[in-house]
Amino acid sequence: VIVRRFIEPAIVLGLTVPGLVWALLCVIWFGVSLATPVASIALGIAPALILQIIHGIQAIDADIVEMAHVFKLPRWAKLRYLWFPALVPFMLSGTRLGLSLAWKVIVLVEMFGLSNGVGYQLDSEFSAQNVAGVLAWTIVFWVVMAALDYGVIQTLERRATRWRRASRL
Repeated sequence: VIVRRFIEPAIVLGLTVPGLVWALLCVIWFGVSLATPVASIALGIAPALILQIIHGIQAIDADIVEMAHVFKLPRWAKLRYLWFPALVPFMLSGTRLGLSLAWKVIVLVEMFGLSNGVGYQLDSEFSAQNVAGVLAWTIVFWVVMAALDYGVIQTLERRATRWRRASRL
């Protein structure tokens, strides 16, 4: 409870700061270097990921945790059979959200401080007022995100949650 009271305001504040602000601050703090996009992404996605994990922890049935304690399950067994299966959907949801936020932040960092990448190309096409170029780079943005979501994250999700019953939706 004490940790939650300490972390919650930071998460709320972190969620309200736009990716643009993190990108600008990191360009100012770190200049044009590898640390800029890494720090921008970390600052931009950490609140959403932490919030998802907290919700996952809160969603675990207290009776199951108590039963694991009563039966004196070893720590590794609790992690493998209780905590990991319960948290996987929340971690994957956080990963999906974090990836989309990270991609937006990295594009902003590239627009403001780097000389290559999708953000740089978008800024270049925007400066030339080339609508077709802006749309083309936006489509590249969509294709990469779709490939990561459908190709990587959903594959991981299917493998990590194959033990669950499929919904009828």
